Amino acid sequence: MNLRTALRIEPGDVVSLTGAGGKTSLMFRLAREIAEARLKVITTTTTKVGLPTSEQTPCFIVEPDREAMLSSAAQALLDHAHVTVVCAPYADGKFRGVPPDWVQDLRRLPDVHAVIVEADGARKLPLKAPRDNEPVVPSDTTLLVVCAGLTAIGTSLDEEHVCRAEQVGRLTGMKPGDTVRAEHIAQVLAHPSGGTKGRPPQSRMIALLNQADSDERLSAAREVARRLHTTGRFDETCIGTLGASSPVLERWGRATAVIMAAGEGRRFGAIKQMAPWRGTTYIEHAIQVAEQSQADEVLVVLGAHADQIRPTLKSMTTKTRIVMNERWLEGMSTSLIAGLGHTASKPSALIFMNVDQPAVTPLLIDRLIARHRVTGAAIVAPRFQGMRGNPTLWDRSLFGELRTLTGDVGGREILRQHWRDIAWIELDSEEELTDTDTPEEYQRLKEILRA
Repeated sequence: MNLRTALRIEPGDVVSLTGAGGKTSLMFRLAREIAEARLKVITTTTTKVGLPTSEQTPCFIVEPDREAMLSSAAQALLDHAHVTVVCAPYADGKFRGVPPDWVQDLRRLPDVHAVIVEADGARKLPLKAPRDNEPVVPSDTTLLVVCAGLTAIGTSLDEEHVCRAEQVGRLTGMKPGDTVRAEHIAQVLAHPSGGTKGRPPQSRMIALLNQADSDERLSAAREVARRLHTTGRFDETCIGTLGASSPVLERWGRATAVIMAAGEGRRFGAIKQMAPWRGTTYIEHAIQVAEQSQADEVLVVLGAHADQIRPTLKSMTTKTRIVMNERWLEGMSTSLIAGLGHTASKPSALIFMNVDQPAVTPLLIDRLIARHRVTGAAIVAPRFQGMRGNPTLWDRSLFGELRTLTGDVGGREILRQHWRDIAWIELDSEEELTDTDTPEEYQRLKEILRA
């Protein structure tokens, strides 16, 4: 993935970068990607920055007066897609950045797609904890990216390797000279006095783990990502190497599995959701499959026959909730929308499962999540010999389109529109894709799978 995709940059974003381990490289790499998409972007800092090279930015403006800076930036954006602005020279060849309240004015300049702000300093070290007056995050920040470098792992807790080592020790319980491990990076990033400090309440927050340039560091990054995932403090975690051609290797986010169980099932001749399956019922089996997967949340959408079905659902774990679709007679789209509207957290993806596909396994759901993690694809779907099937994973970028669906349709039309955006999971047999609309299909699948 490129950075613009991985960080989900949207029009009007103010992206503030804090932490350590590559913020300046991140700022200029992201700006280049935005400019290459023929969009306008401004880079700046609320602390200080070194003189950028011509490769980092095509236009560098030094202007201490607010109105003059805005005028110069607006004029420069007529000729350049990317402009960098600062206020004045600083010591040691660096430049002092802009006051935080100037950032909103920069964002309001004509055609500006995003403003990227380096809002923290770290002395080029891979890990830091902020002091009392850090970071300097503009209040109108829409995306806070908290960075850490994986080269910190295995080093000693001292000022040679860690910025604000004493504060890192306070946040983690480490002593001077202790060896930095993956768990310590996760503790610093997730701590209210560490990585999450200064977050404006309206902003999204993403952790970026840089320097995953070896199998060992990638493994350590995944350990950090897993720990951050359990805290629930970050919307997503990105793992990568900013100097690589594809700077983001993986994007970790929350996934919600939605079990579609609201239909009447007229062709089945009975309450399909309660059809016997391996000592349980279709719906209970589907819940068990979802709960055993890596999905963070499971929603069971009920509609028809809810009064008969609901009392039988007694063994659900705490990550499963029932959602009632009172509009089930209007068609499948209402169940999709019901699932979208009842997630407890802000998921990166939804996985829609049909209750009448009992051959779906937790492994298949995990494969969808893993494929989405490394591709960032808008849609991840399974197929067998070119035949697409369900369950299907939908990225958050398509939630708005899903909400526009009406009638007795699923996401088939949206799938057609985004066919080139699908990342595929290849299956070895068709049974996992088989649904059972009729008694004959049900009996056939039972015989094949000896259920």
